[in-house]
Amino acid sequence: MLHLFGNRHKLSPAHVLEVQLQTLESLGFSFQMETEVLVQSLLYQYSRMYYEDEPYDFLLSICGDSHLDENYHEIRFTHDVWTLDLHSTGDARAYLIAIDAMNRLAKGDFLIEACKLYVDPETNEAHVSYQYHGLTMNCDISIRKGWMDVSLFRKLGKLANKGSSAKQFYYRRYEDQAGFLYSDPDTVKKLNGRLKHKYKLLS
Repeated sequence: MLHLFGNRHKLSPAHVLEVQLQTLESLGFSFQMETEVLVQSLLYQYSRMYYEDEPYDFLLSICGDSHLDENYHEIRFTHDVWTLDLHSTGDARAYLIAIDAMNRLAKGDFLIEACKLYVDPETNEAHVSYQYHGLTMNCDISIRKGWMDVSLFRKLGKLANKGSSAKQFYYRRYEDQAGFLYSDPDTVKKLNGRLKHKYKLLS
């Protein structure tokens, strides 16, 4: 990941890392640490320049993934955003992990159950079987190495968006990642006003 940094003297006060965190909290994001510890942990992962030269975009990308702290313990900064590496290793189990991540992101508001994976080793084609509100559904996916097949995520997004909840799944592309968010349109609009890589409805 290569970033070219500009003139640090022109940094806007609104782009200071601590201010970014306060803004996200005002939009409903919950973090797993107190602010002082959170800032220290974020700066252990990357220098301040990364967060402040790409305000909100870089921070959300980092917060949506798991990391190791200085003691090699796995940590997660928030469960309100999820970052998916779109590079595929060809392991179809990654799609089951992704479904579980979407369930956790929705915090019980949207639930996919009884997930099963079927793989044809000769063709490298597969499909996922799952249940939603008691109905069994299927989605064909490609497990060739390269990029993950996002058709499954779009299908799940459409299911969630047909529900009665005011919240919906949103996603955005950031470099080689996809960022997922389960939120309401007003919050996403406010968040997008601060982002270069904006969230779109997942459908």
